[in-house]
Order: sequence, then structure tokens, then C-alpha cells
Amino acid sequence: MAVTAPVVAPPSGSPTAAAAAVAAAATSQATSRASDAVAAASADGTELLVAPRTAVHTRPTVAPTTTFHVTGFGRFHGVTDNPSARLVEGLPAALARSRAAAADSPGGLPIGRPVLASNTVLTVSTAAVDAALESLYDRIARDCVAAGTATASGRVVVVHFGVDTRARCFHLEAVAVNEARFGVADEANAQPWGCAVETGDLGDNVREGEGSMAENLAAAATAGKGPPPPAQRRSQLPLRAVLRALQMQGWNVSINHDAGRFVCNWTYYRSLVHVARLAATARVPTAASAPVAGGLAAAAVGAVTTSPRGPTPAAEGDSGAGSSGSDKACGGGFPPELSSPGSAVCRTPVAALFVHLPAAQSEADHKRFANFGAALLDVLAATAWP
Repeated sequence: MAVTAPVVAPPSGSPTAAAAAVAAAATSQATSRASDAVAAASADGTELLVAPRTAVHTRPTVAPTTTFHVTGFGRFHGVTDNPSARLVEGLPAALARSRAAAADSPGGLPIGRPVLASNTVLTVSTAAVDAALESLYDRIARDCVAAGTATASGRVVVVHFGVDTRARCFHLEAVAVNEARFGVADEANAQPWGCAVETGDLGDNVREGEGSMAENLAAAATAGKGPPPPAQRRSQLPLRAVLRALQMQGWNVSINHDAGRFVCNWTYYRSLVHVARLAATARVPTAASAPVAGGLAAAAVGAVTTSPRGPTPAAEGDSGAGSSGSDKACGGGFPPELSSPGSAVCRTPVAALFVHLPAAQSEADHKRFANFGAALLDVLAATAWP
């Protein structure tokens, strides 16, 4: 696969200045919406953000600890040295550099403390991803339930990194789609095409004020508008605030609304479904707080059906041509007993995010990408949510 994406420019300013920007930008509170950031559409369809002109910054005295679980991917078609794997492997050292620079800055360490609980490189395979996410979210659920109210001031974020060789900057992916259209087979030779990632899942509310995805799909079918679009799930993180903070540090980053239909999108959708299951347990009062049995929010790893190969190979970020909604199953659904919350309750806020990296063309790029990963975790830890 030809790699033509340009190298992302390094952030401007010194590491100390960048660390100070985390504390200032990520915790900023605008006095009015008139000074807030303005969204604009770029040429490639991604959402860019213009930094606000004026804002009043406040520095809270207490911030929750944010625990991070970070994943990247290994090799796949045309990408023998995946930059997301190199980022994940270099992230601990990059975080250490970031903390050291922040400690030496005039403002000291930023509010919010990122804790890297795991950094894992996944095989580019639906089966491997399903098994890894099942194990990861089972661990999160067990830790959450075991801690009880002790984690009331803590948060958990699962950050997935992947590569899109056509990207011109870092993409914070806002949306995952419940559809798989693999232009090439994954590393386990599975190639789902035109089927659902999560069988029977109808997504979440796409935008405030609209009906649920189930209502929208039913309305489209009733109106005879043809196959309804596939369901979507969106990250619950405040991506505009995160974007603003990163851009103020000099990073070339944007918000994107198409994670493709390959393994990246598969991973993101599965991850957001796990997050939704954990959130459901927090909303339902229970009579007991028993330990998690058998994986509170674990997806069943179903058999993956393969279909004839698509007409052209697709990059990791490819959206696929002619995509439409489908109720044909290619991913496993949650077992019926997990569709409703059990007796164990997780009250720790949990969120997920997928980030696409551009191609790396040098060792300097790999180090810069790891520094970006550290900056992202610092910003997420310093940003107010939920």
C-alpha cells in the first residue's frame, strides 16, 4: 500500500510551554457562549475548531484521577510497522517526559492525574479484538465494583489508536457505525461484508433533541425510504474541549465522523457498546453489590462470517462504498442475561475514544506520535466530564 500522507508537524513551543497549556486550556471556562469555539468543515469533511478569542480560565483545586487503558494495532495489509503499536509501546516514556516537563513549568503539574493502567497492542482481527475487549471491560467492571464508592471521584477512559494512511492529521473519531465492510481480510482471514458489528444493537441518540436510533430506523422503514442507515454510537467525551486544548498546544488535530468500516470501526463500536452496558448498571438501583460473575459487560465472541472480497482493498480509515444498514449478523451480540444490568453496580464514569494517526515516515515521527498520545491523556485527565 502506497503511503502518501504527509508527516504531522511537531507542536510549537517547548515541552514546558505545552505542559502549561494543558492546565490552562483543558480546564478553561468561557464566560459566555459568544467566546466559545466555532466549528467549521474542512475540505476532507472533518470538523475543525477555531480557538476562542477570549476566555476566563479557572483552576480547580480538586480533580478526579483518570485511569487509562490504551490499545494500538499490529501489522496489517500494507502496514508492516504500525505507528499505533509504536505509540502504545512508547507511551509510558512519553508520559514520564510530559510529567517531568510539567513539574518544571511555572504553573507546576496540571490539574488531573492520568494513570496508565494498561497499554496493549492488538492483532488486526475481529476475533482477537472481541476477546481483548471482553477481557478489558471485565477487568474494568471488576475493579469498579470492588472499589465501590471509593472510586466516586475517579474515571476510566479506554483510548484506541489506529492508523489511516490517508489522514493528514490526527483524527479524534466522534462516531462508530454498526456495520462492517472489509475491503480486505483481517489478519485471521475474516472478511465480513455488509453486516452488523453488534447484532441487534440499535445505537444511541445521535444528537440531542432527536429520537432514539430505534425510532429513527422504524420511521425510515415506515416511510419506504429504502434500507435504513446503520446504527451509530458516539463517544461521550467532550471532544471539542479536548480538541481546543490540543490545538492550543500546537498539535495538528481534528474531529472526524467516519472511522471507516474496517477493524478500527469494529473495535470502536464494540468498545462503545461495552461502555453503554457499564453505564446502564450505574443507572439501575440494586439490592446487592455482588462481584461480577462471568463478565458484566463482556461481548460474546460470535462466529465471524466471511463473504467474497470487495472489489478494491480498503485502508484502515476507508468508509466503504455504497454502505447501508443491515441486520445480517457478523459480530456476536451480548448474551440475553447481560442485556439488563445485573446485581453488581459500576458507578465509575467510563468512556471510550478512537484516534486515527497518519502514516509515520521516520523515527522522529514515531516519537512525536508518542508525545501526542501523552498530550492527549494529559488533556483528557484535565478536562471536565461527565
